Amino acid sequence: MNRFIIADASKCIGCRTCEVA
Repeated sequence: MNRFIIADASKCIGCRTCEVA
């Protein structure tokens, strides 16, 4: 949960774009 998905955490399920910091 980085700054990539601050308000999209509910819609983000299985996103490696934000976890690949």
